[in-house]
Amino acid sequence: MTILDDDEALPPRRAHSGVPCPSAVSMSAMSLSSFPPRPPLGFGSYRGESSPSTGDYYHHHPGYGRSSYVYATPTSHLSNESLLLPTSRIGIVIGNDNGNANGQTFERYPQTHQPLSMGWTRLNSNTKLMRALSIFGCVCLVYIVPRRSARTRQFALDMSFAEQPRHGPFGHPRPLFGRPPPPVPFDRIPGENVVGEPIKHTIKRPAKPGSLDDGLFTREQILKLPLAKEYTTYASRARLIPPTWPDPWSRLPDEWKGRAWLAEERFAGGRGHDPLSEQIFPPQQYVVKAYEYTRELGRQANLHGLEHKPPAGIQYLKAARFDEHTGRPLQVPRSELKLSHDGWKKPQLKVSDLGKPVAFGRSAKRPKVQYAGKIDASKTRVEEESRRKEWVKRAFMHAWEAYKKQWGHDEISPVSGSFSDRYNGWGATIVDNLDTLLIMGLNEEYNLARDHVSALDFSYLLSPLSFSDTLPKLEDMDLPTAARPRSPPRGPSGSQAKPRKAMPLFETVIRYLGGLISAYDLSSDPLMLARAIELGDWLLPALNTDYGAPSGHYEPGTNPDGTRPGRTSLAEVGSLSLEFTRLSMISGDETYFQAVQRTMDTLDTRFVRGKMQGAGRGGRLGQLLPSFIDTSRPAWLSDVYSFGAASDSYYEYLLKMAHLLGDYGPDAQYARMYREAIDSAYEYLIRPVDVLPGQDSLTNIGEFSSEFRPTLQHLSCFAGGMLGLGGKLLARSKDVETGKAYTKTCNWAYESTVAGLMPESLTFYKADDPDRFRVQTQADGTKVREPRGKPTGVRHSATHFTGRPETIESMFYMWRLTGDRKWQDMGWRIFVDWSAVAIAEYGFAGIDDVFQTAEPRQLDVQESFVLAETLKYFYLLFSDRELLSLDQYVFSTEAHPFVLPTASGKEPTKMWTGPGEPKQQDFQSRTGEGTRPQLWSRVQQAAAFSHLVPVLSPEE
Repeated sequence: MTILDDDEALPPRRAHSGVPCPSAVSMSAMSLSSFPPRPPLGFGSYRGESSPSTGDYYHHHPGYGRSSYVYATPTSHLSNESLLLPTSRIGIVIGNDNGNANGQTFERYPQTHQPLSMGWTRLNSNTKLMRALSIFGCVCLVYIVPRRSARTRQFALDMSFAEQPRHGPFGHPRPLFGRPPPPVPFDRIPGENVVGEPIKHTIKRPAKPGSLDDGLFTREQILKLPLAKEYTTYASRARLIPPTWPDPWSRLPDEWKGRAWLAEERFAGGRGHDPLSEQIFPPQQYVVKAYEYTRELGRQANLHGLEHKPPAGIQYLKAARFDEHTGRPLQVPRSELKLSHDGWKKPQLKVSDLGKPVAFGRSAKRPKVQYAGKIDASKTRVEEESRRKEWVKRAFMHAWEAYKKQWGHDEISPVSGSFSDRYNGWGATIVDNLDTLLIMGLNEEYNLARDHVSALDFSYLLSPLSFSDTLPKLEDMDLPTAARPRSPPRGPSGSQAKPRKAMPLFETVIRYLGGLISAYDLSSDPLMLARAIELGDWLLPALNTDYGAPSGHYEPGTNPDGTRPGRTSLAEVGSLSLEFTRLSMISGDETYFQAVQRTMDTLDTRFVRGKMQGAGRGGRLGQLLPSFIDTSRPAWLSDVYSFGAASDSYYEYLLKMAHLLGDYGPDAQYARMYREAIDSAYEYLIRPVDVLPGQDSLTNIGEFSSEFRPTLQHLSCFAGGMLGLGGKLLARSKDVETGKAYTKTCNWAYESTVAGLMPESLTFYKADDPDRFRVQTQADGTKVREPRGKPTGVRHSATHFTGRPETIESMFYMWRLTGDRKWQDMGWRIFVDWSAVAIAEYGFAGIDDVFQTAEPRQLDVQESFVLAETLKYFYLLFSDRELLSLDQYVFSTEAHPFVLPTASGKEPTKMWTGPGEPKQQDFQSRTGEGTRPQLWSRVQQAAAFSHLVPVLSPEE
């Protein structure tokens, strides 16, 4: 039988297996009434079959016997005769496998009406795109929209349970409409729920002593139940402060390898146990061939300009000029940098004059912030701190000596000993730790690192996969000519030799530029100043964008020339000011400061000051900015507000810029921006922590996105020190107390885990959240509640730990600001616990799960900040207070100390003793010709791609 609209003719049909189809006239008489009988349900899924002659698809339906087919084509949406969809009509033909039954037909399914899952390979790209967008729309409806709509979110939750038709031992279905009840461990039988009414639960088995039966009570009733025992008994036990002598790790078994790695005899005299291994460079003829390759690429790029489409091996995508002798990209001329695209006016302040007595007029006297009162200076205490400092120095030397095995690469993997080049391949661990070597008195190690800095080529970026010291065939590096074309070389895939095209701007500034500036401030080494100026010139064009907001990545040698960077993280845009301003101070070139000042003026005035009581598109949250911004859409502010990831160092640099410039008055720009931001944080982000047993003086700085979330990020733990420093500088005593309370909260997060280390992040329960309790039945039948959480009061955690420095940083500030030695004790306990589980053969590994009772699994990652920040702050925490006094230095977000200019122009004593006799010829700075990894990468790149270089005509 066939079902049609009464006023429609049959579509053309095609007989299958030689059996003729009935005529349209005879079939039209078979039209049925508006209530046709429905086919039986539960036939199973359709499967499509294709005609061998036309490729048309037919649906075979197993519900009608061995050979049954169903055909559907579009029809009027007004028809009520459809069996499957309001816009479909169906023809059903019944027959047998032999194809000889009377009336047997097979309805053709035109390819234009194939189901979504059929004929995908035959569809054109536009149809595929439309269907992919349809699928994406369904995903948005089910997953993304529920996050924005509570009603839709509830519907999605109900539908997720509807997919589970049987629930519990008796097979009761979940209620489709209405919130499903929370799990009930005994029978899992939900109650009859009605939309808009309180949720009901049923329990078919009697409650037993100790059973969990939260479902018996409403949320309000749970909060009124008595506690099973005194709430403070659920508190985490305080961890003991380990001794410094003879063995801080005496609780660990004898086979613990850390004792040998940190042994005193291994680092006698404060020197490394092994010299730098022999550095094998590629032969000179290979280096010459590599530069012939880059020179030819650069020549062709200069010749063709924007129309030139470089081969796969070329390093730069955008228009850049190249040196005709080496093929290196050239720096963008200052004359092409138009820092006033939007009519911005340069500041009148000349920061290069701030260190001169005659010009220092913004603040004649800086406020003293470092505690200068009496402290416990007993012989026992002084010896204790001296031994602690020595243990930290040995830990640094252990990681530093291991890194020498991968000298010149960015980082070493602490477990496997392999390397990574995530930050341009410039040797991030070396440059990031130049100041650490000086602070710890490792002069010979600094001179070794100095040689690397001298050789660095800032125009060349290593790809994480590009390095290999296997020598290729010399003929593989020959350039093709018209007389002798080249074929691809045999060997590894050329994709591994592709260089990186763009650098991460923020990481390059804080690790490399900050490291060079700090090394100069501590040593007065002219090499460091020259290389810092050169790197600053490479990076300066990145700020030549619309409103001065840089994008996250920058291609060296290119000029953005007022382009819009799009959506960028707040930290990446607002955390460049300290390094560029200090570079202007020491170089005398105001351009660096002017460029970042334009960026900060944009952040100060460009974005709408919102009046909304929540995060939205109507403006900023008070004076806070969201984690991601777009300067071209200043009113489009809808994201997370926090002091954590993607935001942190922006707020830190508001305060530290005021400190560097010595401008703390009520009208001073940076001091005002900082005050306004902290005042807004008190309104939206800062809350007391009142769900932890035995802890009644803790404070949290959470997140805000439409509502407050009590999340504690390790990245935000720097804010304790920031608030303390800001409170002292700007006379805000409340901020100092808040900073203390927040630092204690971060310390609690360390103490409360099995490993004694803080997880990457955790989220507290809210005080009025009944979900933070479970209901139990006592032996006498009474109902009590017990707190949930691991640890108690914590809803969930990101359990890994990567050696982050933020908590130790805040403890360092609190020790220097208050003189209270309890902060030193807290830091020492963390150092011992961290070393116990994280120390590895080649450094300090990350930890997979800080709550794991057994020995936690080590993660094969050690970022450069483990040495440059974490171990540096540990060392300063146990050092004399006058070492890098907070009244003489300001620390960058990467823990690089910059000298504060004073009215007298006098600077602190330098820490470098000189290059040594054998290195006198290298005392003067010079442009780097490339480090060992850079030269090997150039050779591998030329061998992989030289055959692709276009052969130009003689005229060209």
